[in-house]
Amino acid sequence: SAVADGQAKEAGMWAKRISQLDEHIRFVDGMQAVNDLRRNQFIRAERVLSHYTGGVPVTIEPQGRNKFRILVDGIPSEADSNLTKTDLASRLRSLFDSAYKENMAAIASKQVDFQFKLNLEQAKAAFKRQFGDHKISISTTGDGETVLLDQTNNRVYVMKKSLVQGINGEKEVTTFEPIDIASPSAFVTQ
Repeated sequence: SAVADGQAKEAGMWAKRISQLDEHIRFVDGMQAVNDLRRNQFIRAERVLSHYTGGVPVTIEPQGRNKFRILVDGIPSEADSNLTKTDLASRLRSLFDSAYKENMAAIASKQVDFQFKLNLEQAKAAFKRQFGDHKISISTTGDGETVLLDQTNNRVYVMKKSLVQGINGEKEVTTFEPIDIASPSAFVTQ
């Protein structure tokens, strides 16, 4: 009937509104918990963390000068030890603040991209130090190995890094191992 359809639609609308209000309350409570951390008050932060662990008790325990650890149901983990207040605040915000999560993901993506480009440039520089000023293309494999095509000699190399014990301790050494491939130029693209 039309009356039943109207009531069902209105009930759905109210359920959606209640869900939005619950989300808003969790956001405000979470932001208050982040603010409380600055004043060394952890009760609200523990409650927020407990909510996101399915109601399991969470305790934030001081570990010395400005360091803390999170215990879930009384059990600590390595990943949740030696945290600063900034680490705690970041962990809290990543639970309830979707804009913060998106921003942190974008920053992490940019950092990974920057580090990738830096590693490629370092590989090129190391290759040129070892073999001279050859024209090279560089790529990485799915396993994360760096592969270089020496276009001057039409050879493919895999970059290897190893630690070597020296007089002043361990030192990272970069070497390039040649690979025999029928058509090297088809192997690496940039």
